[in-house]
Amino acid sequence: GEIGNELMLSAKHTAGTLSLTVTAFSGGQRNAQIAPALASVAGKHYNVIISPFSDEENATALRQHLELMSDPIEDKAGIGVMGWRGTFATGTTLSSRLNSERISIAWYKGCTETNAMIAAGYGAVIAGEEDPAKPLNTLEVKGLSLVDDSQKPLFSEVNQALFNGLSPLEVVVNRVQISRAITTYTKSVTNTDDPSYLDLT
Repeated sequence: GEIGNELMLSAKHTAGTLSLTVTAFSGGQRNAQIAPALASVAGKHYNVIISPFSDEENATALRQHLELMSDPIEDKAGIGVMGWRGTFATGTTLSSRLNSERISIAWYKGCTETNAMIAAGYGAVIAGEEDPAKPLNTLEVKGLSLVDDSQKPLFSEVNQALFNGLSPLEVVVNRVQISRAITTYTKSVTNTDDPSYLDLT
């Protein structure tokens, strides 16, 4: 599937006359579908659901499941968590299409780990916070490598990410931490800016 394309490959050698060429995985198409798995646990209440996949098809399935579970009849509200290591442009395209107060996407540009690992680390911080009113800002996300300086986003990109439904992760004193935890909801049904569900807490 597409998730296989996210695996990072590198090579290092000490032989002076040897040259290595590393070709990244490509061509993986369509991830496994999470909709059947979500349907099978619809009778239970889960506060946090972490998706290993960040493709639009699975993200939409996650949104639909969370909306169904949080309606007045089911009354099982929860948060869906995803990760994104790609560019600002591609990340905000995904978040704007979701536009959901039930989904939060952690953005860690250039991360060597997969989107699934970013989601797992971010989701663990969300699930581990006992006080639902406490902001998650500056909390450390464990298990992620430090990105190269060339991958660190500009301040303007981080600022715009917050206006477009992405939760940036940043490196501070050699630790990966949450800049600000927000949802992907940025627009009302009338397509006007709406900050009412912006912050995750």
